[in-house]
Amino acid sequence: MSQPRAYHIAVGLLSGKVIVAGGCNAATCLPWAEVFDPAGLPDEHRDAGPAPDGGALPDAGSPPVADAGPAPDLTPFTATGGPHPKLLRTGAVTCADDGAHQLACPVAGWRAQDADFQPNGHPLRPLANDEVLDPVSGLTWQARDDAVPRSQADAAAACAALGTPWRLPSLPELITLVSYGRAVPAIDPAFPDTGFSNYWAATPVANANTLHWTVRFGTGEVMPMLSTGAAVARCVRGTFSVTPPDARVRLAGPLSAGAATVRDDAHALEWVREDDGLKRTWRESLDACAHLSLGGYRDWHLQNVLELVTLMEYGGTERVKIDPAFEGARPELYWSSTFSQHTAGLAWGVSFNLGVVDAVGVNGRGFSRCVRHLQPGGARPCGCNAEAGGAVGCVLAALWLVARRSRRSR
Repeated sequence: MSQPRAYHIAVGLLSGKVIVAGGCNAATCLPWAEVFDPAGLPDEHRDAGPAPDGGALPDAGSPPVADAGPAPDLTPFTATGGPHPKLLRTGAVTCADDGAHQLACPVAGWRAQDADFQPNGHPLRPLANDEVLDPVSGLTWQARDDAVPRSQADAAAACAALGTPWRLPSLPELITLVSYGRAVPAIDPAFPDTGFSNYWAATPVANANTLHWTVRFGTGEVMPMLSTGAAVARCVRGTFSVTPPDARVRLAGPLSAGAATVRDDAHALEWVREDDGLKRTWRESLDACAHLSLGGYRDWHLQNVLELVTLMEYGGTERVKIDPAFEGARPELYWSSTFSQHTAGLAWGVSFNLGVVDAVGVNGRGFSRCVRHLQPGGARPCGCNAEAGGAVGCVLAALWLVARRSRRSR
């Protein structure tokens, strides 16, 4: 599930899944519903009894999920394709396996993790007047917040009271401060005395008048809260370096779709346009992306948590979603290559139906959408140019996409 809940309502569906609605946890109340699939749980946690009687809600569900495939590759891994984009470097410098974290990289069998791509730091510049400049995003932040819990409206007013142009940050802006290479708190030491609690964003939850987004800097979760609840403000000023089209609230820049890939030139990323529809464990997902060959390239990998967050569109009048340039996106968990620094056995994922960013048990199952880092001046094979064999890569990519769609239509 996206978050732990108590005092909720759960109804079994004819498919064997469960719809879970409402409830609260220690951080917030959750006024939405989600469909949970217990298929990945150990047998002792599953009810092996008959399906519920008639009258259950119909299951909108996802497409059928196939087996994950071969065992992971244990040969040594060497990262290619360069480091993560500067704005999307998480600070992770160690790797993990299914049972331990903070291990030296690389780890055989857990390929192309976040920290395998170095450098992975996000440089910050302390200024006078207790401010911090992020030269990558172009934003200037308060180095210290006042640690006063407020409602979301009061937090926005507190930032405005500092004078123009201080303001409460949007959710994508606030997420760039999370350092997933640290925990308790998950933020750079340039921001001393940061609390472990939730911090308000200016971004409301789409189609929910009573909810706003927050970032919990204890470990790095991104979650909504009741706007009347109590969280802290960290104010910001300046213009964000990434400006998506149509005032979309997301980290990705303008996206351009090719036959089988989607490019984000603002971050020099190229994404697989349509994921393969297989649910895998974290280890299997790392391995699948590290062995992908598409468009003439072999430097694909499972994206880190900030790269994955770039695809989410928050706020506005529509529900949380990703750009329609992508195909086959499922309203379920997608893995990142970033493990939890706080607790072994957890890796970060994003719920594509909710937009929640949370650490999930690595033996659970989720989807993956692979990415590669573009090099300066590199070819655009999936845009069908002729540089560096680009035409051949484009043809191969188009054939790959046609074959996949043909298999799905059978």
